Amino acid sequence: MFDRLLSLLSWAVIIFLIAPLLVIIAASFTETDYVTFPPQGFTLKWYRELALQGGFFSAFVDSVIIAVATMAGAALIGIPTAFGLRMGSARAQAVLRTFVMSPLTLPGIVTGVALLQLYYAANLDAPLAGIIVGHILVTLPFFVRTLGAGLEALDPSILEAAESLGATRIRVFVRVLLPTVLPSICAGLAFVFITSFDEVTMSIF
Repeated sequence: MFDRLLSLLSWAVIIFLIAPLLVIIAASFTETDYVTFPPQGFTLKWYRELALQGGFFSAFVDSVIIAVATMAGAALIGIPTAFGLRMGSARAQAVLRTFVMSPLTLPGIVTGVALLQLYYAANLDAPLAGIIVGHILVTLPFFVRTLGAGLEALDPSILEAAESLGATRIRVFVRVLLPTVLPSICAGLAFVFITSFDEVTMSIF
């Protein structure tokens, strides 16, 4: 009975979150010049006009490139950071957690202005690279938190069992630890991509 209620509640939450998006998608096919639901008629006019906007596709491609590069950077930095937060000493964990999560305490506009001044002082003439570095800085806490949640749910006895059977630490990491937390890594990368793709305020600066 409890499992059924939990399942119904989960589906209700999913529908509540997805319903506004479905309404927007359906309204995009309306023939009227304003948003209405249910849509009046059916047309692809608005998508055609969007495709004719010259700067749209170049901006879209740039956003995808930045988001993918941000995912790679967040993974390279975030995976060892999350492992350090899980397996390091309590003092080291506190310091590292504060350092990693600090970008969340500042508004995006403040981070953007700070990075702008830093790049100007360093004479950095690579706007794309500067944006990617800024996006990694902002999205890294989301990735570390998501992967950290997966590591918290990991049973240490699994790793101990692998080591007791003769597996080296590298083999345990590659064959046991990584596959176990792979869903958390994928979820974290999804958060990184979405956050990077949607980040406008900092990118403007």
